[in-house]
Amino acid sequence: NVLHYHAYSNVLIHPYGNASLPEEPDLTTYREVGEEMTRYNGYAVGTGYELIGYTVNGDAVDWSYGDQGLIAYVPEVGSSSQGFWPPEDHVEVLCQDQVYPNKIFAFVSGSDYMVGDVNIADDVIEPGGVAILEIEIQNRGLTDSDGPVEVLFQALNSHISLVDSIVVIDEIPTRESEIILIELSISSETVVGTETGLILSVHDNISFQRSDTIRFVVGQPSILFLDGFETGLDNWSIDGDWGLTTASATGDHALTDSPNGDYGSGQTTVAELSVNIGFEFIVHPIIRFKAQWDIEENWDFVRLQAFIPEEGWVSLAGDFTEMGSGQPAQPDGEPGYDGVQIDWIEETIQLDQLNGNNPTAFRFIQTSDNYQEGDGFSIDDFTILGYTQSLQGDFIPDGTVDIIDVLALADLILLDQEPSAYQLFFSDLDNNNVLNVMDLVLLVNIIMGI
Repeated sequence: NVLHYHAYSNVLIHPYGNASLPEEPDLTTYREVGEEMTRYNGYAVGTGYELIGYTVNGDAVDWSYGDQGLIAYVPEVGSSSQGFWPPEDHVEVLCQDQVYPNKIFAFVSGSDYMVGDVNIADDVIEPGGVAILEIEIQNRGLTDSDGPVEVLFQALNSHISLVDSIVVIDEIPTRESEIILIELSISSETVVGTETGLILSVHDNISFQRSDTIRFVVGQPSILFLDGFETGLDNWSIDGDWGLTTASATGDHALTDSPNGDYGSGQTTVAELSVNIGFEFIVHPIIRFKAQWDIEENWDFVRLQAFIPEEGWVSLAGDFTEMGSGQPAQPDGEPGYDGVQIDWIEETIQLDQLNGNNPTAFRFIQTSDNYQEGDGFSIDDFTILGYTQSLQGDFIPDGTVDIIDVLALADLILLDQEPSAYQLFFSDLDNNNVLNVMDLVLLVNIIMGI
């Protein structure tokens, strides 16, 4: 395998220069290896015609692949603003962007293993329960495995115990996968909201030993906010073309950046949600929503951002985001969405990436250049979830909800006292941001099981 470095455009080009495509399975190999190489620098992967818009004759990758049988790419390094001769103070950053792609390209020259899809049999794993994990082990290398493939497991922490600590796979051919099943038990003393998981490593006789971590949280998260867009956009502040569409994932409506057709050119539009959620009382908060999109790849972008006081807007990474390419409408290194996703998917955003900072708002921001447009980005069932660190109604934080909480809440209401942030979060049972008699009634209902 070989790389032919060039400048510029922040893309990774593979054969052929005349706009035709390699035959399968080579095309899939090119796309999959390329996508892994560009995981962090956000380069688009494809032929020169797909990415640059014109054909070439005598491309180096065509000769390397067509004549020599080598997997070959042309990394076009740098954005259009940096050109063929980027400023001197940009060179080191551009080189750093190529470290990970070069490592991956070196590893795949032999057998090389990665963890693919991980599925857990039960959506929720409770304390004292048993979980079955279905784990895909892929040989993404360009050669077959050398001897047996060993997968070693160890618990991430003391909250789980394993039935088996090693699984041996006879062989995994190049670009193929094997599925293994692992059973683990959750300690009955584990508190809901605790993160646990597995550390695994994979190798054969000659490969580099790969390590990865599979994490999950014990218990059922609470829904802190849900908008299915069935009652309008009262929760959202709109700047631009964002609006409702009947092309929804569930129900009758969804939110989209372009309800009347393709999104516009050369624009920035925003749909913003202000939130009053006590994230300081939540562990492992997440955002989930359903989405589909058609956005000019490598050029236009949609980002989900969180607003952090004293810091500003921070772009959030999810299961389906890609890094911005550095083109004018795609900020370099910021996660977002582009390309085409025809079917509705469920996106998950882990808010632990904010490192304990508490967001006060979220927004979808759509940016486009002056060239090609698409149908845009649609969202449905926007949900914020998390694991509360106490019980709803536990006014006196002692881990139980009982008559003591009723009396204490009644005193606060009768004496017209200001509640603490904790008291407001866990005792505002009708979610109107004040503590009153209705919260007292709802608290009594909780205790009585009504």
